[in-house]
Amino acid sequence: MDDRQKKQLIIVIVYLLIFALVGFLVYRVFFYKTASCFDNVKNQNEEKIDCGGSCVSCEIQTLQDVKIIWSKSFLIKDNIYDFAAQIENINPNYGAKSLIYEFKAYDNSGNMIAGKKGSTFILPNEKKYIVEPFIKSQKLISKIELSLERPTWLELKEFEGSSFFVKEQQINYPQDLSAVIEASGVIENKSSFDFNTVNVNVILLDSRDEAIGVNKTEIKTLLSGEERFFSARWFSKINETIVSVDMETETNVFANDNFMKRYGVLEKFKL
Repeated sequence: MDDRQKKQLIIVIVYLLIFALVGFLVYRVFFYKTASCFDNVKNQNEEKIDCGGSCVSCEIQTLQDVKIIWSKSFLIKDNIYDFAAQIENINPNYGAKSLIYEFKAYDNSGNMIAGKKGSTFILPNEKKYIVEPFIKSQKLISKIELSLERPTWLELKEFEGSSFFVKEQQINYPQDLSAVIEASGVIENKSSFDFNTVNVNVILLDSRDEAIGVNKTEIKTLLSGEERFFSARWFSKINETIVSVDMETETNVFANDNFMKRYGVLEKFKL
């Protein structure tokens, strides 16, 4: 091969390298996608497309919304109402550490006349009440609605449910409808944790198991193995016949400050 042929070969090689470089740059800029959790491709160590492994759990992508079973208002007296609802989380491994809700009350004309916003939590496979007492409304409430925002989900595997037990449940329902109605019981903390706050929702039920009255009470500083008496009272009459009472206990296991300190160390629930 003479010098001219060598020179031509070098020129061809240089052009090929330039074309290859340009082609590579075009591919990188317009066609190549870095493996990620949002590329609609099962790559990296994903279990399914864009979930599992180093990406978000596949289960969290298919979580069911928290269901609203019922919502209702209860006239106490003089334009003062109790609002209540029952909600349910059917997801077995995920709970909502922050669940924003809003009650809206309407008159006969469909005008919103009262409301109440709040925040709660819900555990995996849990059905629970939301109770908001003493809501004022200058007009008669005809309808009430509850809305829930998209929750902040947190995985809580192998959760065994509530460790509280309510016993010695009683209800004092005098024949005189003007007298005070009182529901009471004893709550036992069967968990190994000490809690700063435990709430008890008390729901009065009629023969159809429908709520006809609601109340709530708060227990402070419930130690592991401790039993505490509680009661809830209604000072206004309830026209319907009370057949049974549902007493629901709850404590926020997602909030670290709800676990009391032992020996100067803050306890924490194992998520």
